Amino acid sequence: MALVAILISIHEFGHFIVAKACGVGVPVFSIGFGRRLFGVTWRGTDYRVSLLPFGGYVRMEGADPFQDGGEGADRSSPTSFMAKPVWQRLLIVTAGPAMNLVLPIVVFTMLFMGGQPQAASEVGRVDFDSPAWDQGVRAGDSITAVDGVPVALWGDMSERIAAVDTSFTLDFARDDGSTYQLTFDVTDDLPIYEGQRGPWSYGLSFNQVDATVAYDDPNSPAGVSGLQLDDQITHVDGAEVESYRDVLVALGGSGGEVTYERFVDDEPVTQTATLTPSVWTPLSDDPYGNVYGLVPATLFVNDISPDSPAERANLLPGDRVFEVDGHPVATFAEIVERVRESATAQEMDADTRPVGLTLVREGRKVDVRVVPEMVEDSDVYGNYQIRPVIGFTGSGALTPSRLERKYYGFTEAFPKAVDTTWTTSVMIVETVGKIFTGEADPSKTVGGPVRIVKAAKDAAESGLFEWAGLMAGLSVSLAIVNFLPVPVLDGGQFLFYLIEGIRGRPLSLAVRERAQQIGVLLLVGLMFIVFVMDINGILGGG
Repeated sequence: MALVAILISIHEFGHFIVAKACGVGVPVFSIGFGRRLFGVTWRGTDYRVSLLPFGGYVRMEGADPFQDGGEGADRSSPTSFMAKPVWQRLLIVTAGPAMNLVLPIVVFTMLFMGGQPQAASEVGRVDFDSPAWDQGVRAGDSITAVDGVPVALWGDMSERIAAVDTSFTLDFARDDGSTYQLTFDVTDDLPIYEGQRGPWSYGLSFNQVDATVAYDDPNSPAGVSGLQLDDQITHVDGAEVESYRDVLVALGGSGGEVTYERFVDDEPVTQTATLTPSVWTPLSDDPYGNVYGLVPATLFVNDISPDSPAERANLLPGDRVFEVDGHPVATFAEIVERVRESATAQEMDADTRPVGLTLVREGRKVDVRVVPEMVEDSDVYGNYQIRPVIGFTGSGALTPSRLERKYYGFTEAFPKAVDTTWTTSVMIVETVGKIFTGEADPSKTVGGPVRIVKAAKDAAESGLFEWAGLMAGLSVSLAIVNFLPVPVLDGGQFLFYLIEGIRGRPLSLAVRERAQQIGVLLLVGLMFIVFVMDINGILGGG
């Protein structure tokens, strides 16, 4: 809750500083609520720290806690809030949300100047059956130049590829010091993402599969070692590893001792196993083939939903998905994308054709045909979508292969920070609109104290930029929510004073009091609903 307390205090500081500038008396500026712990009085304001650290508040002269100028408002005092002209009251009310919009710009500007972590131009993964794979590009190769122009970051390399109209060359370097150059053609049938071409169009990704592993043949060295599906290798011969590729590089051709984590009763248990090459050989056409039989867990059937197409097609936990409709796949995300192509329309009653899956089960290939079902759910942003599903989950995760810091000068950092804040604001406004129109799932897009605490903890563990990103989103959300036309919020007060400015006199006290009561009920109801959704999310594993 410390993050929320900071954002609320900054919000209140916006009201405070503009109120002071307009000559409004401010008896109290408090960090926290409840009993005063300590503070100092300076120029008529008690700057205090209070007992409950859940935000803060500003007490302005001549305004009640709702800032509607109730019976306690003294219009005869020159420092009274209600004695000020309407335009000044509008500025004071707007200053809180405005400060929440300014904060992300300031923070992001400093972070960009301090160095933004970005993916290096190192290939983390190459999609099988792609132009890059066919030309021999492999995970771990670094892209050093595009058409002779040096690049070190994935984003810079992507921009150069997107700008090419005909063909281009990429220079590569490998861990062994060797280099090579390849030419790629720009064609109309290339996959695009968000309306443009990029390295993904040729099967290149900076994400790599993590070190969560499995095996598809019990006779392989991995199969006889005691490893199981979902075991995450953390060390090889005592050296830390983070990815599947790291594991194979560390094992080399002679093998070694792997240390791995296995979850037993939801608790991680550390164990070891020895991997040694044997006379066993992998499938001849296996792109992931190696002398140990280790395969990324992302390609394995984990949990199967009851009465799902996967269950009806007799898929089993531990089956490896080798191909989808004849295309070899590298990750679970690619399996999902191939299955998505089976739908002929994005409607619940859309026709779907059977999807051909080639599985590896107990070291042998098994061909099955599955008819996906069309289901309605929501994406990571809560937007409702209709998609075909088979009904099983995968394992493992994808992580960037390597990160580099990119430093910006102020003239670059400031506009980039403004653009980032603007993009975040637009996304939040669009999401709020979709909630009201029924296009987005509130349980996925609205979070209360419980979810915020969890998100803040996860972001803090991920790094400063992730924490700053969460802070920016929350700060913008606070600004937008406060500017909704609900009477107890800044937006409601803005509306009241705007009406007063147009009419030349305020609304009657009775109307304002009734509006405040309705606003309070709406706010309490919303808080209750959000709290229930938080609890349901925890109980449901969300």
